[in-house]
Amino acid sequence: MEDDEHLPFETSQFNLVLNKYEAYSPREVRQVIIDGGYILTQQSGGTDCHEINERFGVPLNSEFAYWWLVTV
Repeated sequence: MEDDEHLPFETSQFNLVLNKYEAYSPREVRQVIIDGGYILTQQSGGTDCHEINERFGVPLNSEFAYWWLVTV
């Protein structure tokens, strides 16, 4: 999707919305999913792979250190 703020789907069109490593608008997902539907998303957070960074003595990128998925 080019624009996650305006999904090109009808209201209450889906039972399930899948998302992998992409930004999304919770408001838009709620708009297109039926009542009782599901969203399944795979996201990475600001400390992903921190063990690798520690092993090689490389600090985490502080710009993304506080990125976390918030559930609504």
